Amino acid sequence: MSISSLYNDLGAPLRNIRWSWGAVNPHTHSIFLSVWEDERKKLNDQIDTVRVTAYAQLDPRTDLGFRERINQVDEIISGRRAFLIFCRARSIMDRRRSLAIINSTQLFPVISAFKIDHDVYLQYGTPTNISEFFFSSKNMTFDQ
Repeated sequence: MSISSLYNDLGAPLRNIRWSWGAVNPHTHSIFLSVWEDERKKLNDQIDTVRVTAYAQLDPRTDLGFRERINQVDEIISGRRAFLIFCRARSIMDRRRSLAIINSTQLFPVISAFKIDHDVYLQYGTPTNISEFFFSSKNMTFDQ
């Protein structure tokens, strides 16, 4: 399954299939973000987090995807409901990563957001099977 197909299935089509890293479902207002597996970090040996900004590598003035990501992260920090889609890069050494594998079976709910060394990390919870997510959110609409 392609990443754009997954986002379409979630009701949150990507704004641009080349540079978007996330999208919003206009009916539930939930945010979905693609995140890299290798950016996971366990805090205090118990809190699962993932880095979602990379200010040292990217410039929001020139990188449209990063600018969009910052806006989405700001919405999450403001309390917007969000879910993570974990992805694996073909090469973690390549500055402009390309997707190798997408976890198209699980969504990880965002619990909280915080900064570590100038970047934003999101704490995430127990994953939900995407098929269960579709069933439970079928008639859900809210502005959270």
